Amino acid sequence: GGQKVLSGQNDEFWVQRVDLAGNVIWSQVWGSPFTDINAHLMVVADGSIAVASAYGVGPGDSVAPYMAKLDPADGSIIWSGMYGPRGGESALFSLTQEPASGDLVAVGNVTLLGRYWGTLLRTSDSGDSLWMRHYQYVDEQVPNGQGILRDVQCTPDGGFIAVGSALSVPGTYSQDVWVIKVDSMGCLEPGCHLLTGIESQVTNLKGALTVSPNPARAGEAVQVSISLPPSITPQGPLRLTVVSSEGRVVQEQLIGEGGHRARQGTQQEAILTALPEGLSAGLYHLHLSDGARWLAGAKVVVE
Repeated sequence: GGQKVLSGQNDEFWVQRVDLAGNVIWSQVWGSPFTDINAHLMVVADGSIAVASAYGVGPGDSVAPYMAKLDPADGSIIWSGMYGPRGGESALFSLTQEPASGDLVAVGNVTLLGRYWGTLLRTSDSGDSLWMRHYQYVDEQVPNGQGILRDVQCTPDGGFIAVGSALSVPGTYSQDVWVIKVDSMGCLEPGCHLLTGIESQVTNLKGALTVSPNPARAGEAVQVSISLPPSITPQGPLRLTVVSSEGRVVQEQLIGEGGHRARQGTQQEAILTALPEGLSAGLYHLHLSDGARWLAGAKVVVE
């Protein structure tokens, strides 16, 4: 798969199937009146051909994430669709198939607020969008980094691991390898999809939350220490959310309310008033967010 130049401003998707001797069985060319990015292919379990790429929506590099499925017999399009933001330089570069469900998972980037965010998209085998998650590279030196994800693979636990590039920051560091591991819902910490208003996840602030005591007891106070690097400026009120391993929000509070106290700057200490009475024993997930960003997570065991 690749692209075929039809004119100076119109490149279209181009997929060919050949036999063992290199003879062309069929050739399929399709796309928009603008530039469509190279077609990235995978033969999926039913023998059809899944395509991940970017569909031209305007002149220049104005594209949108795009997926399609082709009939292996003649290359005809079974289904196709655009996903996520249209315009900018949003694209998909690779895909895989989740073996248990047959769902397709594609990886790439979107352009939001003028910046590149890494992206994972999960669809059903028929192309229905299940979720689309965006990720930001942020660390002690880079408060609002950019990145692109290039490849994705399934992991035995039902999640996914994606690799790409954290883009260079002039005067700080050059381009670097970027690897993220998420669960089946695209979350760095299970349950992130239950938080309202989250547009992106920060991928490398692991360890920003510590919980004591842990294991904890229902109905008793839990102290959460928050350690964010000085480069991080919260983009909204800091929020702590507790989610059960079954996928239910059991508690949510803003820092500065309901028994929380905060120190000066980004080094903060938060006191959950108390874990709810009657909370069942088991594993829970604590999430720290600041409005539209998921920042960090931690596990809490309730005895």
